[in-house]
Amino acid sequence: MPNFETITYTIKNKVATITLNSPKTINALSRKMRKELLDAVLQANEDIDANIVVLNANGKGFCAGADLSENYKERYDSVDGELTEEYKPFIMAINDAPKLYISSIHGAAAGAGSSLAMACDFSIMASNAYIFQAFSAIALVPDCGASWHLVNRLGYKRAMEMVIQAEKMPAETCLSLGLVNRVVAPEELEHKTQEWAEQLAKGAPIAQRETKRIMQQAMRLSLSDTFDLESASQNIAIETNDAKEGVQAFFERRPAVFNGN
Repeated sequence: MPNFETITYTIKNKVATITLNSPKTINALSRKMRKELLDAVLQANEDIDANIVVLNANGKGFCAGADLSENYKERYDSVDGELTEEYKPFIMAINDAPKLYISSIHGAAAGAGSSLAMACDFSIMASNAYIFQAFSAIALVPDCGASWHLVNRLGYKRAMEMVIQAEKMPAETCLSLGLVNRVVAPEELEHKTQEWAEQLAKGAPIAQRETKRIMQQAMRLSLSDTFDLESASQNIAIETNDAKEGVQAFFERRPAVFNGN
């Protein structure tokens, strides 16, 4: 296992936890952290001991966004080079992962940090946490996929308002608008996140993988094309041993025990 400096990687009860661990900077996405985060996500995606992945953070906040103390011009001619080469890979590795990701958010998830949180399949927030679209406050525009997530979840007008006004959106508002799935007391966040992750980890991994793929593409496909995609994925799922176990458990009136094959 790699020796990370800015994150930690742990496994417990089939749940991998990737923890941003640069509390002095509120886990700002430094060059080192971006590299290590990608490495950790790729490791989790292939880890046979993990069915579900949690993304959380140490310190007083989830992620402050980009590390503004670093200058992209040290390595790139333009900022889009840095975004494409160093941010997009870990965002897409989460989006395209064969496993489900849960972001566990406390304190601030700001700028690119909000994009990281929203890239996960599920999100759980502490009741005193908030998502902050900080871009316009420093004369920048949304990046790292923030605009895609916001428009798809909130619609154009609400997303536009949130971004242009550099709005801090509290947890309960995020919940009501569908940006997150659950809001819990701050002192319960870690426990509730692990509890939820372990519950999901008991599911059938292949069915979860295919469901993730369907749901992502259903936002962009027609009904007919979605129907065809579902059918193709069902061809895969129905031939698994987990599907046979699921049907047998149903008739035997007992919980199914899935093995991922």
